Amino acid sequence: MKKPLTGDFNELVRENMKRDPEFRQAMLLETMNCFLQGDIEKGNSLFRNYIVDDMGYKALGKKTGIHEKSLNRMFGPKGNPTTKNLLKAINAITVYEGIKLKVVAEKA
Repeated sequence: MKKPLTGDFNELVRENMKRDPEFRQAMLLETMNCFLQGDIEKGNSLFRNYIVDDMGYKALGKKTGIHEKSLNRMFGPKGNPTTKNLLKAINAITVYEGIKLKVVAEKA
C-alpha cells in the first residue's frame, strides 16, 4: 500500500528543486514542452515556479540583464514576456543548469 503524501505539495516541489538536478531538468523540459505545445499559461506557471524555487529573480536578472521586477511581472500570472526576453531567460537557465535543450519532432 502506498504511503499518503503529507505536508504541503508546493513545499515538496521546492525541496526537490533544491536538492535534485534531475528533477529541475525534468521540470524545465516539461515547461518547454508546454510552451511548444501552445499551453502558454501552464508553461508560464511552471517557469515561474522554476525561477522562484531555484535560482530566483535576482540571480536571473543578473544573468539576463533584465531587472528582477520586470522578470517578476513578465512571468507573473498575467505576464506576457516578449520572445526575446523569454529566450534570454531560457538561455540563462540552461547555462545555469549546465544543459542544452534540443527540440525533437514526434508524430502526433
